[in-house]
Amino acid sequence: MVTPALVEKEIADGTRLIQSLDTHNVRHSAVLWAQKMDDPQWELIIATPLVDERGPRSAYTDVQGILKSFDPPLSITLQDITVVSPGEPLIKELKKIYKKIDSLVTPRRITITPVAGYSGLLLVYRVR
Repeated sequence: MVTPALVEKEIADGTRLIQSLDTHNVRHSAVLWAQKMDDPQWELIIATPLVDERGPRSAYTDVQGILKSFDPPLSITLQDITVVSPGEPLIKELKKIYKKIDSLVTPRRITITPVAGYSGLLLVYRVR
């Protein structure tokens, strides 16, 4: 199976999206690009307490509103994004090991062993 590359535009647009999440006060404890072991497509994972407080649909609605505010649009669409609770095993493991990462310009490259269906390379912008 061929794994698609994550291109610089998507990585840069991830940074722009995080900056906009900050501007719009959308709380998040982690943001990273990852691939599931059974799916070669990259997904931008946003861990936000909004998932626990209001449910994933509401969190997706907030993210979609921010995505729509970009003109021209980002290369990232809502289909590229997964919102999760900060209590998800992958996020908890990253927090346990790395404590804090804040690397918006150049995401930190981390290789992981299988955790919660994810494995291999992660590109981590933020863990807190």
